[in-house]
Amino acid sequence: MANKKFRSVRLNALKLWNRELGRSRRFGALSDDYSKSEWCQIQGTCSENGKHCNFICSYCDWLDNISDQLRDERFDNLSTNTDYLVLFRYYTRILLIVSEITQDFIMINKIAKKLGSKEASEKDLEENILPVKELNRLSQFINTVCKHKSERNNLQVHNHHLVIEFEDFNEMIHENQINFNNQDWNEMNSATTILMPKLTFFIEIIISLNNKILSNISNDTNFKNNLLDKYAINC
Repeated sequence: MANKKFRSVRLNALKLWNRELGRSRRFGALSDDYSKSEWCQIQGTCSENGKHCNFICSYCDWLDNISDQLRDERFDNLSTNTDYLVLFRYYTRILLIVSEITQDFIMINKIAKKLGSKEASEKDLEENILPVKELNRLSQFINTVCKHKSERNNLQVHNHHLVIEFEDFNEMIHENQINFNNQDWNEMNSATTILMPKLTFFIEIIISLNNKILSNISNDTNFKNNLLDKYAINC
């Protein structure tokens, strides 16, 4: 797979993103149309009751940040043979946005369910859709691999030209590697590599959380009312 190009990775992630979140973008447009998404149906119900939920439109608009990245064709002909640092920057930009979205969902769930802590909200969100502690592993991976923090154990402290590997280019888990499920920086050395999970892996986490929040709104009256009490105003 040495000749695999990034275009196929990007388009596969974009197709999943649009299909599962009800988003599209006409040719030449600079923003998505999400009017067919379930979020807009919920906003329509709010409007019928004389209210507007600011979170819904703000969140749906903000997802354009990921749509913009997934539609960026500049890196389509790159492969990991020589371009792994450029591709790493691309993944990093998306993961910084993913970090903000997941933290928003955790807080929204905490508010709507009146849970006592962020940790309790994470556990509740993961139930039936994600492995236990998956959101914690996601946060740790982004914080130590993608965010530029010049302290403690992370890539920026230990990055002596470490090679970045990508599951999207068929790289596998192996010894002496930092990956999503092995984030022990104490054992690293100058030959340690970093394994970036598939782009669709991160997209699927957002989709799973998105769908669970939507399901809670549709099926739990208290959840919906608590959310609207926090974010809705009279039109």
